[in-house]
Amino acid sequence: MAAILNFNYFTDPETTVRLLDPTAITDSGLYYIIGQAQNNCYSDTKSVLVKIYSPPATSFESSQKTGCIRQSVAFRNTTPINSDYLLRWTFGTGNPADSSNELNPYFTFNEPGSYPVTLTVYAPGGCFTSHTDTIKIFSTPSMIINGPARSCINGQVQFTGITDEPELNSL
Repeated sequence: MAAILNFNYFTDPETTVRLLDPTAITDSGLYYIIGQAQNNCYSDTKSVLVKIYSPPATSFESSQKTGCIRQSVAFRNTTPINSDYLLRWTFGTGNPADSSNELNPYFTFNEPGSYPVTLTVYAPGGCFTSHTDTIKIFSTPSMIINGPARSCINGQVQFTGITDEPELNSL
């Protein structure tokens, strides 16, 4: 039958500075654990190197905030991380396959709508942060452009235009 161990946690090899709550460790470093059998027949001290990762302030940029269907949008991670961190992009379509683990992915939206694009960054310790930005995709609009059929040389010519997408008319 295995003995049940009680554990005590310390910040120094002499085991004089005790940690009352090991879950409150906030700094990377070497920590010392004493495991003691409840029957006092066995005791051992082990050192454990703990690396603390903080969740980064996740951020990204996109090549455009608005676009038309079937137009590729480039996304660039601007989160200050190294290769220890993992990335997960979701493109807001509702389809789990519309995601990426690339550092700087491209994505093509095939339907008009507003898409909440989310980048989640995972630190090695399991903590993570996310950032979401919305991309607005329009149908390919029909356009009407009006202007004079005739003009004089050096004359001012003015054209007007409108689309069948009211939101595009105000951009």
